[in-house]
Amino acid sequence: MEIQEEDVRTLTSLDLTYRQARVYLALAMTGRTTIKNVSKVSKVSRHDTYRIIAILQKLGLVERGLTSPATFKAVSLKEGLAILLQRQKKELSRTQLKVEKLFERFKEQNINMFCSEEEPQFTLISGRERIESVLRGDIITTQSSIDLSGTWELFREYIFEFSENFRDAGKKRLCFKALINKPKTNSAFLEITQFLKKNPACHVKYTQKATPISMLNTDKSTVNLFTTEATTFFVKNLTIMRTTNASVEKLVCYYFENMWTQAEEYLPKAYYFA
Repeated sequence: MEIQEEDVRTLTSLDLTYRQARVYLALAMTGRTTIKNVSKVSKVSRHDTYRIIAILQKLGLVERGLTSPATFKAVSLKEGLAILLQRQKKELSRTQLKVEKLFERFKEQNINMFCSEEEPQFTLISGRERIESVLRGDIITTQSSIDLSGTWELFREYIFEFSENFRDAGKKRLCFKALINKPKTNSAFLEITQFLKKNPACHVKYTQKATPISMLNTDKSTVNLFTTEATTFFVKNLTIMRTTNASVEKLVCYYFENMWTQAEEYLPKAYYFA
């Protein structure tokens, strides 16, 4: 029986190293055994296995038998996982306390954590989670308008990922305009039109091909340009350039409005019978 990489990943997520996870799983599979056998099953060198087993003993995951040659046995998987989970929980609590102390020190020293200097007009933001957080904040704080251009897949992810925020934003009577390429399937059209029925302040126009630039413009004052070719939010190395530069803003507004007047409104036939 071989060690499964998925099981190794589970243990590394509980703060064991890759080799520690393999050694522990090897012991759990073989029962009481020698260093030589553990090394063979785990495919970790015998020298490293000695060192790792000593660490696992300190963690309470391995017991040593007083035999010659020395033998070792892993505690039950259920008990071992409970130990690791409890250890991770304690570490998380300690980290949380450190974070709170760090925040208090900055607060006591009256340091402006958001920087008192003027914010740069151009900022690069990477990582899907961080980008989603920024875009969600834009929807919450936007007062009048949101303009989006990009693929229909990007638009669909945008409206469904932030559906709760859109419901709240609807109370402010925002004007939301989306310029996207025509979806390939009628069912995709229907998904979009269902959203439009629930959000009458949202207007969609379609182009034959995806717009060459994917971007979001909020309140005609803050522009988010996707610097990578973003057909969806799941693009690898997703990055946006965020700017409040007035000249760029005017250029983006001109580009969007020009494309908007040339685009067409369209509803799939099935929608009329929905």
